Amino acid sequence: MTAHPSVKENSAKELIERLKKQPGSLVAATSGIGSYSHLAGEWFAANAGVKIDFVPYNTSSPYGDLVGGQVQVMFDALPAAIGNVKAGKLKILAITGKTRHPNFPDVPTFAEAGLPDYSPTAWIGLFAPAGTPAPIINKLADAMQKAAAQNPNLIAKWRSYGGELKAQTPAEFAAFLKQDNQLWGQAIRGAGIKLD
Repeated sequence: MTAHPSVKENSAKELIERLKKQPGSLVAATSGIGSYSHLAGEWFAANAGVKIDFVPYNTSSPYGDLVGGQVQVMFDALPAAIGNVKAGKLKILAITGKTRHPNFPDVPTFAEAGLPDYSPTAWIGLFAPAGTPAPIINKLADAMQKAAAQNPNLIAKWRSYGGELKAQTPAEFAAFLKQDNQLWGQAIRGAGIKLD
């Protein structure tokens, strides 16, 4: 969760306390209805028992308005926000994960704010068409292992942005997708989000 510097609170816990006293006193930007930032924000609001007004940006990046202070917060992947954070234009109120991020040891986790089950994760994966023969899938997986997992410079670059680089086997990635779908499904149902 990133915020404009004008937001007085410096943690998700403090922000939850404010929103319980002043429901709807915060406007959050999203990358559009149903986007990662929208669903992660709705999941947060539902878990915290607070009300947040969401503004969807469908054709432009919400970061311009977030940096300009027209909206106060955004739920997004750390690598997407880190440039503005390092430039002092935004601040991080909380991150996901069981422990604090080693590059941001002063930033509390959502678990520390009393939300241990709040765990949205943004990720990038490599997919192939259904029915692609196993030898081709395995060749692609091996190439990814060599290109990603065994490249210390690339790993260090991702970490500097707050990300974590993992090159999983096809079976590991399939298991991750199944677990991720269950988590997001629970979050979507818990927030009462429905398709129009």
